[in-house]
Amino acid sequence: MLFRTAYAFGLRRNEIRMLDVVDSGRNPHGPEHGEYGMLHVRQGEAQKGSSPKRRSVLTAWPWAADILEQWDAEVLPLPRARCGL
Repeated sequence: MLFRTAYAFGLRRNEIRMLDVVDSGRNPHGPEHGEYGMLHVRQGEAQKGSSPKRRSVLTAWPWAADILEQWDAEVLPLPRARCGL
């Protein structure tokens, strides 16, 4: 899922590493993707000596939204289940 997400959205290693649940959102021009129509990259590539840039990446393929939905449904609950939360 990690590699397919990086490929689908054109993310760099650090950007994919810093993604969080709150980084996905709706795209008003692509309602067919639901809650996964846009990915907000908060830790984008920075210019030399400056802070990281923020950018938004739109979902281009339907399978990309399916991957993010699967990640939220199947992978994220695992650590919480182990901790007893």
